[in-house]
Amino acid sequence: PNKATPDKSDTSEEKKSTKSSYGSFYQHAHYMRIYETLRGAYKNYKATLELTKPDKFCLLLKMSLSCLGQLLELASITEVGHYVEEILGYLKSCVTIEPTMTILCVEQLLKALFFTNMASAQDLSSPHHARKTGKAARLTSNMKPGLYHDCFIAPYTQYTQCLASMGPKLTTTPDTENESVGVFGWIKTRADRRASMTSKSSKDRTAVQNYIRLFEPLVIRALKQYTVSSCVVLQQQVLHLLAQLVQLRVNYCLLDSDQIFLNFVIKQFEYLEEGLVKGYEVLIPHIFNFLVLLSYERFHSKPVIAMP
Repeated sequence: PNKATPDKSDTSEEKKSTKSSYGSFYQHAHYMRIYETLRGAYKNYKATLELTKPDKFCLLLKMSLSCLGQLLELASITEVGHYVEEILGYLKSCVTIEPTMTILCVEQLLKALFFTNMASAQDLSSPHHARKTGKAARLTSNMKPGLYHDCFIAPYTQYTQCLASMGPKLTTTPDTENESVGVFGWIKTRADRRASMTSKSSKDRTAVQNYIRLFEPLVIRALKQYTVSSCVVLQQQVLHLLAQLVQLRVNYCLLDSDQIFLNFVIKQFEYLEEGLVKGYEVLIPHIFNFLVLLSYERFHSKPVIAMP
């Protein structure tokens, strides 16, 4: 055989090695450009000695994770199910540098897998629930439609009308109320329907439960970050993630068998009383929400906390 002709087995092995080196995104040019940008910024981040001001890589990573979280809010399990382990691997490498946004992405990935994100809202794009023409459309109907109008003028008008509708007003009918809130009210109405959604089939739920163990290392890492950090925003995000897990009927005793984390959270009340925690007004509601969820004994193998 001609040696100049590449063997098919060599070609397949080369593709496998490329995929293992980069990931499932190696065939997409735009994802590879993002990867190269982050890689170059990370090399500069490791070489820099100036630690007094925020680094460009940290800001770039934060924005990238923020975009990932927004994409996961609109993703379905069929779109992310095959890449869960790979995405979690990326998040593990980011949690040290940007823990807050990383934990947010973990929560968003959980929501996508358990049908609780925006993409799983019932009849979100159903033609039977088409939104009526609101006041904003009527106010701006005399303007020539265009990109600027659709992206700025109409949303801003709807936003101001939504704020105005939150104040005291006379009794309105459901139709007029829907018109007053515009697209924001329409999105909120569809999102609120998640609470009344019919549960998915038991087969789908059983398949999704298999993903939970993949999240365990990152959740344990988040608990440790909570205990060693004084950042209220990070602690708030960790509590929000734990509340999400408890609501998904994850046994909390498996995550905190010795209740070390729970005792640390309860110990925080002493620091809160002494005023040693900055931004406590943001943290307290999340602490109470977390403790109340733990008081429900049906999701735990043993009583975790008792309500007086």
